[in-house]
Amino acid sequence: MLYSGLAWIQVSKNKSLIYRIQSCQKLMGILISGCYKTASTQVILGLSGITPASILLKFNAVKRFHAFKRLPFFDSSLPLSIPVCHVVVESILFFGLSLQTEIEQVVLIEAIHPSEFKDISISLKINKKQLNESFEMNYSLFTDGSKIQERVGAGFVIYFNDSKNPLVELYFKLPDYATVYQAELLAIQKALLYLQGNHDLFEGNGNFPFYVDNKAAMFTSGSPHKNSSPIAFKNYFLFQKFSHRSVSLNHIPAHCGYAGNERADFLAKKGAFSGSSVSDIKWSMGAFKEVLNSKLKLKLDDHWKSEVTNPTTLELIPDIMCLRKIEKLGSRKGSLKFLNWFLSGCCPLRKYLHAIKKSNTDKSLFWEEIESRHHFILDCGCYEALRGNLIHRFQLKGWPNDLERFS
Repeated sequence: MLYSGLAWIQVSKNKSLIYRIQSCQKLMGILISGCYKTASTQVILGLSGITPASILLKFNAVKRFHAFKRLPFFDSSLPLSIPVCHVVVESILFFGLSLQTEIEQVVLIEAIHPSEFKDISISLKINKKQLNESFEMNYSLFTDGSKIQERVGAGFVIYFNDSKNPLVELYFKLPDYATVYQAELLAIQKALLYLQGNHDLFEGNGNFPFYVDNKAAMFTSGSPHKNSSPIAFKNYFLFQKFSHRSVSLNHIPAHCGYAGNERADFLAKKGAFSGSSVSDIKWSMGAFKEVLNSKLKLKLDDHWKSEVTNPTTLELIPDIMCLRKIEKLGSRKGSLKFLNWFLSGCCPLRKYLHAIKKSNTDKSLFWEEIESRHHFILDCGCYEALRGNLIHRFQLKGWPNDLERFS
């Protein structure tokens, strides 16, 4: 509905237009959830899984703008020149994000001449016997990246003719927002730069097999494509500088008893806490989207708690996580129309039917009590079988097993 978010973003400042858009969203929400049209707009949108336009417009603007920042010609040092820049800035601040966030830019692979691309040996089948044989005649380089306790590190270890005594060990600390994939790429890059800067230390024209436990990092370093990280492209061109020696990339499974891999993993975890810092790592678009989605969930949760005024609905659905559980039930069990009626408050119980003049009384059929949702859940004997069937069928953990909290 709101395709091309940047074109719609200025609407987010106009309350009357937002109201009209959300009215259209409400119509779609009624078709999806089966709720009565008299139910609250926010409840209908929540039960149908539709993000309110007032938040969705800002979310789309932030996501599209940062996708725009990935383009090679984008210069972050220049002021923004798009017509809606002030609204985009407000949207970024709305989600509590920094205006200085730098995103990894796409490499223009078309601008690289085909002659600059050369094949690099990549192997997926290395066993322990082959690995032990390589120790007898080559240098062996093991690289790894790790994320532990929200900290990211990378490390590499170099062996020569000995699988027990390492020749070189180095480890590095990356920014906390870096991904494990970036850490794996950086470990390969730091090993290549070390070889390049210390070529006098390595005898003759020996082979340099790299052993990596991350297939994505291995393949993109050996054969990058248009969506690969800039770090992968730099790794690829660093590999080209070792044309006079045999350089290969080999995959080994992680945590399977390979001493070099276990040592590299230890160094990566050590680097996450105490390694030399690497500050030139930019946000990957995937990591940024993950943070943005978590911010969106928080905003939706705040919006739900502030806009839904019915206390019983808030008791039944205290936060956005409960809504997500209901959506998952719908995908497994089919229509949730009757449950959505009940959760929205607009359901065929006599309290509601009396309010819209569809019933002569708001009292229960056999009890002199108001037939409300509280009465249906806790007291009414007429609905005992239906209530048990509802609890058994939908198995809402934390909701049907704690009914006394509604008393």
